[in-house]
Amino acid sequence: MYWIKITEKNFVGGYKSFLYMIVASVLLVSCQNSSTSALEEEQLVQEQVSQQELEAALEEMYEMMDPTGKLPRPGEEIDLSKFKVEKDLGMMAKISTTGYQVDSIGSLGGQYAYGVAQEINNSGEITGHSFNGSNYHAFYYDGNSMTDIGTLYNNVSYNTSYGIDINNHGQIVGHSYGSGYYSHAFFWDPQNGMVDLGVLPDKISSFARGINDNGQVVGFSSGSSYARGFIWDEENGMQEIGKPQGARYFVPEAINNHGVVVGRAYFDNIGSKLVIWSEADGFTDLGSLNQTPSSTTYNIYPRDINDSGQIIGDAYGLSGHSNGGFFWDPATGFYSLDTDNDNNTWYYAMGLNNNGQVAGYYYNVDENYNYTYSAYIWDASGEFIDLGQYNENTNDSYYYAISIAYDINDNGAVVGYSYNAEGYNIAVVWNRGASNEAPVADAGADQTLDATGQTTSVTLDGSGSSDADGDALSYSWILDGSVVSTDASFSTNLADGSYTFTLTVSDGEES
Repeated sequence: MYWIKITEKNFVGGYKSFLYMIVASVLLVSCQNSSTSALEEEQLVQEQVSQQELEAALEEMYEMMDPTGKLPRPGEEIDLSKFKVEKDLGMMAKISTTGYQVDSIGSLGGQYAYGVAQEINNSGEITGHSFNGSNYHAFYYDGNSMTDIGTLYNNVSYNTSYGIDINNHGQIVGHSYGSGYYSHAFFWDPQNGMVDLGVLPDKISSFARGINDNGQVVGFSSGSSYARGFIWDEENGMQEIGKPQGARYFVPEAINNHGVVVGRAYFDNIGSKLVIWSEADGFTDLGSLNQTPSSTTYNIYPRDINDSGQIIGDAYGLSGHSNGGFFWDPATGFYSLDTDNDNNTWYYAMGLNNNGQVAGYYYNVDENYNYTYSAYIWDASGEFIDLGQYNENTNDSYYYAISIAYDINDNGAVVGYSYNAEGYNIAVVWNRGASNEAPVADAGADQTLDATGQTTSVTLDGSGSSDADGDALSYSWILDGSVVSTDASFSTNLADGSYTFTLTVSDGEES
C-alpha cells in the first residue's frame, strides 16, 4: 500500500507581508511501513527688555515652529501668496512605499486651507492651528471633523491662537495673541472652553508647551528679565518652577504622566543643557552632547519626554549651526540621530511616543540647491521610515518638497503638515494603510495511494487556499529546492519513495 500525508505550516513576514507555506510530505513505499517528513521658542528675554528684543525672542519661536517661514508673525499683514507654490506639483502620491497613508484632516475654512497639525493623542484626536480666512485659530479634530476652539481675545481685529499639545482626555493647551506681541497661555476642554492661564508676576506673556493626562500644564512666562518656567493645574493655578543652580533661566518644554518636566537650562559660557525637574526630586542636569565649552558646544532644545523618561530634541552649536536631532535614554544617555556624516542633510526630532518611536523631519539640499523637508519615523532599533510627501514631483527640479512631522502617538499615527495638490500647506495625518489580512493556505486532505506501476500519479491541490481581502493568490510548489508548479493544483508521477513538497501562497503584498 502506498500513501501520501500532507501537513501545513504558516510563515508570516513583516507588516503587510504575508507568506504562507504548506509543507506536503509524500511517502510512496512498497510495504505496510509508513513515515512522514515536515528648537525652540524659549529664547531668553534680556533684562529691561525692549519691544525689539521681545520681537526677536518671538521670532526665534516662530522659526522653530515654522521652519519654512510661511507663518505670518503677530501683527504682520497676511500674504496669501506665500502659501502658493507657483510650480506645477504634478501627480498626487498619497500612499508611501512604507505602507503609511497620508491624508488631509481639513481646515477651518478660507480660500487657502492652510493648517498645521501639532499633536495627536492615542484616540486620534489632534490639535494645531488653521487659517480661517482671517486669522489663525487653534483647532480640535475628533477624527472626523475640525472645530475652531476660538481665542482669548475675540474683541480685537488680530486675534490668533495656536494649539500646542493635547492629552488623552482631549484637553488642549497653547497660547493666544491679542493686539501687539503679547500672548497668554490657555487650557481648553469641551466642557469649559478656553481658559486663560495668566502670567507669572512681573511678566507680560505666557506660553503653554505641554500637558499630561493628569491635567498638569508646563510652559514659560516672559517679560522683563529672563523667561521663567511654570507648572499649572486646576487646583493650584500657575506656579513658578525656578531654575537649576548657576543657570540664567530654565524653560520647560514637555511633561510626562509621572510629572517629570523636561526643558533646557542656559549656563554662561556653556550654553543650554538638558534638564529634568519633578516636584519630588527637583532639578537633574542631564548635560549636553559634549560637556567641555568649545566652538562645538551644543545648545540643547528638548521637544518631548515619554513615560519611560526617554527624551528627544535638537542640538545646535553656539555658532547656531544645527547638529540635528538627539535621543536620550536614562540607561544609555545621548544618541545623535545625525550619524550618516552627510553634510547636506540634517535631522530634527519633534515628537516621541511611549514605544520609543521618534517623529520628525530631515532637511536636505542637493547638488542643484533644491531643498527637501521630509517627515520620518525612527526608533532605537535603528529603523528609519521616510514618510514621504502628500504630493510628489520628481520631474520638476525647482520643486521644493515639504512635509514636516511634529508628533507620533502610541499607535504609530503621525501628524504635521505638507503640501496639498494646489501647493498650500495643510494639516495632515500619516496612518498605516488598512491592514492586509492573512490569506489561508490549504493544500488539501491527507492522501493514501496504492502503487499503479513503476510510477504513481499524485495530485496536489491548493485551490482551497483563500484570502479574506479578495486578493488574487499566487502559488509555488517546491520539491527539493526547485519549483515544480505554479498552479493551484497539479499532478505529477512519483516512484516509490518519500517526498516533501512545499507550497508557498502569496497575496501579492510581499513574498
